[in-house]
Amino acid sequence: MAETETLKQWTGTRDDVVHYSLEGNMDKDGQHRLSGRVRTVLHTQCQRCLEPMTLEVAHSFDYVLIRDQSLEDNVTDGSETLICAEDELDLAWFIEEEILLAMPMIAKHDDCSLPQTGARDPLPQAETHNPFAALKDLLETKEHSHGRSTES
Repeated sequence: MAETETLKQWTGTRDDVVHYSLEGNMDKDGQHRLSGRVRTVLHTQCQRCLEPMTLEVAHSFDYVLIRDQSLEDNVTDGSETLICAEDELDLAWFIEEEILLAMPMIAKHDDCSLPQTGARDPLPQAETHNPFAALKDLLETKEHSHGRSTES
């Protein structure tokens, strides 16, 4: 995981190990395929209780390799495609992307609850400020000083 900067942000460590297997072949339709599996245990933080947790990630994949998106319609069996414009694929990037795709949106313990912070005091009520109150008072003072009635 030393080369996977995005996963490092999730885990805060480079000690987690990723196991993966890859197989490249050409299928019966002449399509280049990349299939395999990634498996790891990430040490991260629960997004609910903020305590440390381990997150097991296991994911299988099977892609048809294409040079650009315009070739996607040529994929005969409706398989997922992976655009591989170059002759070489950055495996560290690819494995990292597969792990990120397999991770839950929110990493949390299966059985945790929200952190308890004690009894909650009611929030103080904010004073409502009417910006025209001072103007109203000024007008009333002015009308009373000139002897006019404010009633119509």
